[in-house]
Amino acid sequence: EQEGYTDFTINPDGSVTYVIPKDIYEEGLEEMRRGIDETIQESIDASPLVFESITHDEDMTQFDVRVHRAAYEEDLAAGFIGFSLAVSGAFFQVFSGIPEERQRVVIGFFDVETGDVFETQTWPDDYE
Repeated sequence: EQEGYTDFTINPDGSVTYVIPKDIYEEGLEEMRRGIDETIQESIDASPLVFESITHDEDMTQFDVRVHRAAYEEDLAAGFIGFSLAVSGAFFQVFSGIPEERQRVVIGFFDVETGDVFETQTWPDDYE
């Protein structure tokens, strides 16, 4: 009740469905977006020679990662950015109500020097 939830149902599978007002729900989604954006900026700040920018669409289904390709390919830690974005995007999609069968995160890696896409990751399809 303190969080603004107005009702709940315990489902047969043991999960719980909460009912909250739309404004609180939208506020929660916006907070998640801000958190993802902050994490993205921290990644860019931590590896400025690798990442130029990372952008996404409203639903967190598409991420565009602009990198200095040679630096990206030499930096083992930078290679995990796809996994991090996929988890963030999938988590956001769960809470935004995208049905499970439509949940996808597509990450395009662009070489800033050429503008070419040199890698595309589709989660979970590429990793099932």
